Amino acid sequence: MSTPVTPSRPDTVLVVDDEAAVRSLVCLLLRREGYAVLDADCAEEGLRLAAGHAGPIDLLVADLRMPGMDGTELATRLAAARPDLRVLYLSGDPSLSPEAPGAAAFMPKPFSPHQLTSKVRELLDA
Repeated sequence: MSTPVTPSRPDTVLVVDDEAAVRSLVCLLLRREGYAVLDADCAEEGLRLAAGHAGPIDLLVADLRMPGMDGTELATRLAAARPDLRVLYLSGDPSLSPEAPGAAAFMPKPFSPHQLTSKVRELLDA
């Protein structure tokens, strides 16, 4: 496992995935690394959490395919209010090619804990 993050304030990550097991695992791994984590089970809840969060949200980790609003629409809507938002899309379908504003990346499911934490750190350091 990589070294925990030790910035003056922890980076804040919003995790949005309708699969409870995936969302729980991602949140656990990120919290272990020292990130502040907000989690939502759907895009609409993610928008509500973001609207109610006074501080910055440094990274959105979102499933590409969710019921209702998908991950790309969520990222687009969040980026309107948070233009520096970085995005990491997750999907069980590696053939998808997401498009989003700002710094975006894609990680196919399944992934290892190291792959996830390394990609998150890479995006936040970019």
